[in-house]
Amino acid sequence: MFSRSYAARLSLVVLRAVAPVAASSFLLLWALLEAAQAAGGRVGALAALPGASVQAAGVTLGAALGAPVEWSLAGGAGGQVHLASYVERWPWLLVGALLPVAVLTLLGRRAAAWADRLSISRHVAAASSASAFAALAGGLWVLLARSASEGLVRVWTPPLAATVVLLAWALPVALTAALTRRSAAPAGLPAGTRAARVRTARRRRAVVAGTLFASLLPLPAAVAAPGDPLPAGRPTGDDWKTRSDRSDRALGRLRGENPKSKVVSTRDTKRGTPTSVVLDAPVSGSAPQWLDRNAGLLGANRPSAALRAIRTEPQPGVSAATASRHQWYQQTVDGVPVRDARVGVHLDPSGSRVRMLSNGFRPDLTVASTRPGVTAKTAEAQARAALPGATATAAPTLMLYPGEPVKGRSVPADLVWEVRLANSSGSIANSYFVDAVGGTGILHVQSNIHDALNRTVYDMAGSKTMPAQPMMTESNPDYQGVEDARRAWFAMGHTYTYYKERFNRDSYDGQGAPLKIIVRNGNINKNAYWSPDRKEMLFAEDMVDLSVSAHELTHAVDSASANLVYQYQSGALNESFSDIFGKSVDRWQGGNNWEIGSSEIATGVIRDMANPGKFGQPAHMRDFEVKCGDAGGVHHNSGIPNRAYVTAYEKLGVKAEYIFYEALTNYLFPTATFADAVNATQAAAWDRYGKESPEAAAVIEAWNSVGVTSETDDPRGANCVCSAGSSLRTAKLSADGPQAAQIRAALYLAQDLLPEASPAVRYYVDLYNQDNGLIQPLMAEHPALNGEFAMVLQTLTPLLLDAANVDGAPQATVTAEHIAAVDRLMDNVIVADQGRPGGGALTHSIATQWRASDYRSIGGLSADDAMAAMDASVKDRL
Repeated sequence: MFSRSYAARLSLVVLRAVAPVAASSFLLLWALLEAAQAAGGRVGALAALPGASVQAAGVTLGAALGAPVEWSLAGGAGGQVHLASYVERWPWLLVGALLPVAVLTLLGRRAAAWADRLSISRHVAAASSASAFAALAGGLWVLLARSASEGLVRVWTPPLAATVVLLAWALPVALTAALTRRSAAPAGLPAGTRAARVRTARRRRAVVAGTLFASLLPLPAAVAAPGDPLPAGRPTGDDWKTRSDRSDRALGRLRGENPKSKVVSTRDTKRGTPTSVVLDAPVSGSAPQWLDRNAGLLGANRPSAALRAIRTEPQPGVSAATASRHQWYQQTVDGVPVRDARVGVHLDPSGSRVRMLSNGFRPDLTVASTRPGVTAKTAEAQARAALPGATATAAPTLMLYPGEPVKGRSVPADLVWEVRLANSSGSIANSYFVDAVGGTGILHVQSNIHDALNRTVYDMAGSKTMPAQPMMTESNPDYQGVEDARRAWFAMGHTYTYYKERFNRDSYDGQGAPLKIIVRNGNINKNAYWSPDRKEMLFAEDMVDLSVSAHELTHAVDSASANLVYQYQSGALNESFSDIFGKSVDRWQGGNNWEIGSSEIATGVIRDMANPGKFGQPAHMRDFEVKCGDAGGVHHNSGIPNRAYVTAYEKLGVKAEYIFYEALTNYLFPTATFADAVNATQAAAWDRYGKESPEAAAVIEAWNSVGVTSETDDPRGANCVCSAGSSLRTAKLSADGPQAAQIRAALYLAQDLLPEASPAVRYYVDLYNQDNGLIQPLMAEHPALNGEFAMVLQTLTPLLLDAANVDGAPQATVTAEHIAAVDRLMDNVIVADQGRPGGGALTHSIATQWRASDYRSIGGLSADDAMAAMDASVKDRL
């Protein structure tokens, strides 16, 4: 046992050693953090995650020691990272190892100095100081883990793991430093003697050995952590400028190697890499090898390691001797596919030169986890809550769902299960992207309905139930009854024959898939759909027209080839190509105008490709408009590529059909933009007519006439993130009501089932989409308002479920509290809107549109009766 005076002296030694070292270590940590952020790359990305300076210093200390750093994203995804997994260059690893060595060496030397003064054993002083320092840091880590930010990214250090690792560092380094500190003379030897110097040298060598031992401590944890290190092919974590510089160097090298060939690239200003490149360069090996040599174009190290071949498709109808080769690859991370991230390498007819690169690779992603914590069965059950009674049209698929690219920032990719469900009538067919890590339910929903010679025609006669037997088949084509059925039969026949004769394409998939047609569908109103999940064409009553039918079948052709994402510019291209070939079939059958639809269907003419402005569409890029509704404006902005095609057709005739068809089926990719379409049609014209041909020049001139070039940007709706979804991810809900996963499922259910049945729901869904761009930033600026919005959604969820008649149980009643909660929310939104610079637009919308219905009068009514009353109050506004 130590005496009380000895314990007091030892405590003083520990205090004198630990206090200044703790303070100085945080200054060193903060300096390292600032240097790492300035350096960018993976280290900079990790350093930028923590918010406050104390939090940042604590996380940096844990990372430098080799302890795991825990992180999670809003929505539940999360994982661990290690410093060694995020370094790009050995100097950073050296700095990471030397930082704790320097701090703990200082600790040991101070402990030795004060031990000598107070006649304490250096062994005891150093071990006690190291233990106290580890305990102090452990307490700090406990506090920081509890108070870690709850924003988009939450970052903390596991206290126990970090404390144990720190102690493993501290004991050998501090003891070695203490024992090797020079004193007046080692015990029993005069200072300055040769023996003293020899002993001191030995102790210095022991310092080196101890330092090397301690420096290796972080490495086993980094090496042993499966999935943490960034192998070749993973997104590098480079910042935007680094990616941009790398791609510029790659393009410059290609231009230098091929001075006689013009290299045209389209840059994604948010990712920092080109989305497509038209060139003429030797492949010199395989396509993956060419990608690796030009890795800067994709922003990845050895991208071939992350690419899985998915198809090699020669152009239908072109002889093998002259067909270009199109090699397509899917981006993966640890074997998990990244949604809509495809890369295409397009070779010339000889197969020896690269003609074009289609680049949907996402180098800007932060991937937290690729290991599901939720089973496919559980995910499917969560999705079914949003569409009760639905049929699964495919097995759940594990994938990474990337966020929209944002310049200057890495973007999280959620690990999700894609669950594809469709209702019995085919009027609803959705992909539900369900959280595969944290179990928080549905994160995203995408409709697979786009507003198919083996034909089968069913007539639903205006009902909502499918008949058991078809009305017309290939073996029974002579039906003389319902006109819609006969018109659909012949429209699909003409469309099939057009694709077969013009492009040698056998049905929409090129493999003779059967065409199932449903007319007079009572579940849809004045519309026509292609359902890729159910492989069906659906028409409302009096909606069968040749151009409309061919338009819908071209959605099926797109699904089997480019698979253009149905939002923003890629979605507008999706709609435009359907218009192009919808009208091509009609003109092939003798039509002589550019109108989509006709006076013979319920909607009449709905678009004019030659004169988009006639129906409110833009005809030039200067009038391009991002909308939060209509999937970012897909039907609106399709007027621009439509007008470009008409211009090309006026110069080239049927040659334009071949060029645009080959661009769609061979060169375009899911996230392609208008600028990528310029490059794709140019490459297709080169293939068929030659690089210096008038046809190639005419295509470029057609695009330029509508203000689109290979450098045209793709503006996205920065505020088009669903306000309701954002509120549910970040706000705290009452424990007594439905939780976020249930609320999201109810909202998706109401969005799918109620608008067709309820004018009021349709009115407010459209109004929400219109104003979401104003609501979203307001919620982000006012956390209290954001929380109130989430609580109102929680309060109204039972009413939504009752209105959708999910379980047939007795319906809830609209109460005065329901109405008061909605009123308070709108009043508070008005206050917030009026208090921001340039505000007022949302205030006006609430006063003139949101409060246009007499919703205050529905108190005491059941959900059904309340909806009927609301329908009556808004019917004149639709």
